[in-house]
Amino acid sequence: MERLFGARGARRTWRVGMATLVGCALALASGPVARAEGSESGGALTGHVLIADGDLGGLAMLDMWAAPSAWARVGGFFGGGATPSARDDHSRVFMPVGLSVAAELPLGEIVRLDLRLRAGFWGGATQSEKLTLGLFGGGGAYLAFLLGDGAALQVGADVWALLASDMFRDVSGPTDRVSASTWIVAPGVGLSWAVGSP
Repeated sequence: MERLFGARGARRTWRVGMATLVGCALALASGPVARAEGSESGGALTGHVLIADGDLGGLAMLDMWAAPSAWARVGGFFGGGATPSARDDHSRVFMPVGLSVAAELPLGEIVRLDLRLRAGFWGGATQSEKLTLGLFGGGGAYLAFLLGDGAALQVGADVWALLASDMFRDVSGPTDRVSASTWIVAPGVGLSWAVGSP
């Protein structure tokens, strides 16, 4: 027990857990998604302004989906962004990746409501800890204005949680460093598309 929850044990547990999560998320996100006959595939590319505990940054996010039903979307996501900060444990460059699900609800002839949920992990670096990994998850809502041929202009916002190494280990010495966990509010504008399968 002492080895598991001590400083060295916590580091070992953190590394093993993150390596396991990375392997599982990559396997799930890169695997094929079964689609029913006549379903659609598609995606969304969104640019976000990031508001993270008083710091401002930016991120681009790509979602790729298959459509098992008329309103549901299942797939994966990948992004890249940064939140510069005067605080070393908050100054972060990161790439989130994982699983994504979405629901598309019609509000009118040319407007629909898109709801999204994401869960996975992020990898990157902070000024405090350099290379590091953590958990990533959250959701958002978007108004989609249909442009024709399966394309839509989307405007909305997400709220994400970035769980970092401060959640999994203690700072036990003057040279120990951790990265800070944070909530991120991410308003965004993007373009989505859908392609019907033959």
